[in-house]
Amino acid sequence: MPSIDVSELERLVDKLQDKSLLIRAASNSLANSTESLASYATKNAGFKKPTGATVNATQAVSKGLRSSIFVDKKDIPYIEPLYEGSKPHIIRPKDTGSLSFVIGNSRIFAKEVMHPGYKGNPFIQRAWDKNKDIFKKQYADDLTEQIQDLI
Repeated sequence: MPSIDVSELERLVDKLQDKSLLIRAASNSLANSTESLASYATKNAGFKKPTGATVNATQAVSKGLRSSIFVDKKDIPYIEPLYEGSKPHIIRPKDTGSLSFVIGNSRIFAKEVMHPGYKGNPFIQRAWDKNKDIFKKQYADDLTEQIQDLI
């Protein structure tokens, strides 16, 4: 009766049973996908006057099987109203007696101004909502590649 050598298959099964290798592969794939999403979100944020500050302050962080994308408030303290929006409000000077800004060719001074509010720009959420299927596929493809590298 012919016999089949299954030792290679047994080694493969042993590798795949090592959960730490699979978790590491999944973690690496998640980190890669999170970085891609953060990069896409900042490139497509749609700010009228991009300064690079938002791009530089947007960070993708992955630890194990958890990841997040956030904008560091230390770098951009006004990120919450920029991202979430704000209601109309009065702006007053903090350190001086008046505000100063330019409209057209004229410098304007004021003790206070009425800000009309801002609808917000949730660019990270929008990037996910518009492209989640692409990023899920990227994650799955990357995970497949990571697992193939294990075996």
